[in-house]
Amino acid sequence: MLQKCTTLKPDHECLFMKKDHCTFGEGFCHPIIDSCLGPECEHVQTINDVKYCDAYAYPANKWKWGDCPLATNLKKVEEEKKSPVVQRKFKKKR
Repeated sequence: MLQKCTTLKPDHECLFMKKDHCTFGEGFCHPIIDSCLGPECEHVQTINDVKYCDAYAYPANKWKWGDCPLATNLKKVEEEKKSPVVQRKFKKKR
């Protein structure tokens, strides 16, 4: 069962909260970065007009060396780029 946050996201369930403290190293979650936007990622939650990731306490670290592994906004963009015509040609060549 998730605990309710007692730091920046009061009364919201948080992965990083234990009964008496936040388990994230700095003791609080960081807001998302621009890479989390686009078509917005499904893990983004807005609390008191600030956007946070519900999967990572420090989202910038997940983008440091490439794409975030849980970025649902990237998967949607990639699916839109696939052309049905190209997929049919690929199947015929096999």
